[in-house]
Amino acid sequence: MTRSPTDPALALAAALCLAGGGLAGSERDGTLRIFADHPGGNGRVLGQDGRTVRLAQEAKGSGHWFYWNIRIERPAAGTYRFEFTDGEVIGPHGPAISRDGASWRWAGAATMDRAKTHAEWIAPDAETGAQSFTWTFTGDEESVWFAHHLPYQLQRLEAVLAGLPAGAVERRQLGTSEGGRPIPLLVVGGGAAPDRRILVTCRHHACESHASYVLEGILRRLAAEPIPGCAVHLVPMIDIDGVERGDQGKARLPRDHNRDYDRAPLYHATRAMIAHVSANRFDQAYDLHCPGMAGHLRYHTHFYNVLPQFTAEYERFRDLLRAAPGTGASPAGQLYDGRNDRIATAATPDTFSTFMAGQGPRLVLTLEQNYFTLDRPPLEQDELVAFGDAFARAMTSYNRR
Repeated sequence: MTRSPTDPALALAAALCLAGGGLAGSERDGTLRIFADHPGGNGRVLGQDGRTVRLAQEAKGSGHWFYWNIRIERPAAGTYRFEFTDGEVIGPHGPAISRDGASWRWAGAATMDRAKTHAEWIAPDAETGAQSFTWTFTGDEESVWFAHHLPYQLQRLEAVLAGLPAGAVERRQLGTSEGGRPIPLLVVGGGAAPDRRILVTCRHHACESHASYVLEGILRRLAAEPIPGCAVHLVPMIDIDGVERGDQGKARLPRDHNRDYDRAPLYHATRAMIAHVSANRFDQAYDLHCPGMAGHLRYHTHFYNVLPQFTAEYERFRDLLRAAPGTGASPAGQLYDGRNDRIATAATPDTFSTFMAGQGPRLVLTLEQNYFTLDRPPLEQDELVAFGDAFARAMTSYNRR
């Protein structure tokens, strides 16, 4: 008997799945066991009717945003349709997919039920409501993950740090989050008395994981080749609770972490960051983000809202990044050309970049690392890390005077 999406037993089963309880028994009976209890997990099942599953992303303390990340355990063989009901939450490459929760690829545009045109993808108001994709399971999978884009969790960062040469990175703690998690602070190079200090931050908005791959590339390059005379301070996950809980982070209510740099910050991380900046004079600051889901900018790596006072230094860094070793003919070099950068007409109140601009640095930049592309192959994990390597090389050239 086919159950309707409003069947109470089915609703209870779906709730158990997402709470981590799962369904009773282990037989592959066609009812998908869908979970969001893993690090970075986000999503809720609204119902399953035959081979069609209806889902929605969870706000988790934010206004409307698009991030989701689910896990399916031991799916029965067959083709299933996954329909999301709360706005545009699938990009032009289909969902990201993984068999181990660590190595991710794109499922492909062919999995989507309706192909949008180029004009529809770049339109600023093209969120068309319910979106869906289909996937065929073989019946031998133990676990399959799907997500809006390529996730990046604390576990990967820890694995990266464990693989770096001993002593290459000094591990400190910026502070402790509301959830009791240490907020990592990594310092590379500079010695006891550096000539200058540089600050690199990431995940002010928890879901913006493509930026973390870029930071990983920066970290790997600088651990191998520190910038002479410079101490680089990296804070990989500002909103570490949100990263691990699978929060949207962006548009968090009453304000998110990147709107919390005012006289009375709400969050432990922003208070700790303000104190850290006060204790260290930084010559440069680079804040790594990802864009939203509307308009053409979400398909391009770009610097966002460069404050006018930094225009000359920004142009110098931009040109170095475009010419950095590892760019040019390599895939990483295709990610950034500078044509989509934006010069601000005025500072945005209470953001990290605006706060840093008031601390007297030579350069403050906000990088927006895109989730999707339209005119080239989709971004991959290794490619994003390679771009971070190029970014670090540009930092080195910029500081070689």
